[in-house]
Formats: sequence, C-alpha cells, structure tokens
Amino acid sequence: GAVLAYELLDGDEAEAAGANWTMAAFLQYPSEQEPSPPLIFGASVSVWKSALIVGAPGAIASADTTPSSLADVNDGRAFVYHWKRDEQEWSLEQELVLDSGTGSWRSALFGNFVAVGDGFLAVGVGVDENAMVSIVVFEESEEEDGDQWVQAAIVPIPNTNSADDVAAVVASTEFQKVFVGVPRGAGDRGGVVVEVSNVEDGDEGEVGWSVSKVL
Repeated sequence: GAVLAYELLDGDEAEAAGANWTMAAFLQYPSEQEPSPPLIFGASVSVWKSALIVGAPGAIASADTTPSSLADVNDGRAFVYHWKRDEQEWSLEQELVLDSGTGSWRSALFGNFVAVGDGFLAVGVGVDENAMVSIVVFEESEEEDGDQWVQAAIVPIPNTNSADDVAAVVASTEFQKVFVGVPRGAGDRGGVVVEVSNVEDGDEGEVGWSVSKVL
C-alpha cells in the first residue's frame, strides 16, 4: 500500500506546472523488514496541521473474520509523520502499536481507522472480550529526546460488535473529542454517533478519556 500526498500550488507555480495540485510525497511502508503477510499500509489516514497519521492494519475489518484465520495476519501499526518545511518532506516520527493484547483480532485490526487532533490521536482496534470495538487514544508527551506519542486510554465503543460496524472517526481539536460513526448502532432505527471526550470532574480533576454521549 501507499499514501500519496498532494500540495496545492498557487500563482506562478500553478501556471508553470499547468495544474493546481502536484504530488508532494509518495509514502510506503517505512521498513525494509515489512512483515509477511504484509500490513495494509494506507488503509486509513488523518491529518492535522503538520501531523499525518497512517493506519496499517494486519487485516481489513469484515464481519466474517474468524480466529481460525488469525495465523494469516500480523498485528497492525499506525505511523506518525511530521511535515518538515525546510526539507519539504514528510518525515516518520513514530511507529505506534497496541501496548497489550497482541496476537489477536483486536491487535490485527489496530490501524483500521485513525483520527488526529491537537496533541491527541485515536486509533481503532478490533473487538474485545466484550465483543465491542475500541479506540486507542494516544497523547503527545514532551520528552528529552523529542515529542513522543504515549498510549493514554482504550475506550470501548457501545453499539458495536464487529470492526466493520464503524464507518468514520473524526477528531475535534477545539473540544478534545473524538466522534465515532456507527451506522447500524441503533438497530432498526439506523445509526448513532458516539462521542468520546477527555472529561474532567470538578472534585477529582482529570479522569481521562471515556464515552461522554451517544447521539
């Protein structure tokens, strides 16, 4: 798989190129040691300012996936790129994996969907022991050797029982929220949107990421 990044030209640049958009980057799996069978690099993408997140699950979400075929897939990954203006290129900043629960459909579907905001990002994983899809939230942390993304929470998404129940994920930077679209979440009544927030308690202070509302 691959991710193609395009840059919007203006003025003389666009006239010289004969087009308004030009390819700025062609990103592929960043390691020569790509596992076999390969990961599905580019299955999901999300961008916020100078940060680009690329999901690379080991399998595509499907209602007919079964544990008996788990040997044919690998744990998924998500890759964080940073736009370096001086070099005019997307530089790989960090490779993200699920901290625990590897070797399962849960980890194989890590990277099935991604969303990034200001200082946080969300990565989707497969169903857990309660048969619910979850999102894994990472927060940006300042370290001596540079900023790092650290796993902060795993939030189960209600009204889901297989990874293909989730249709879209959007991050709201201003309000520190992630919105998860579940088209069949209300059964015969249609879909729902699950709101996940970085909530606070007036008495206890920060309590972290959790489902705050089902719309």
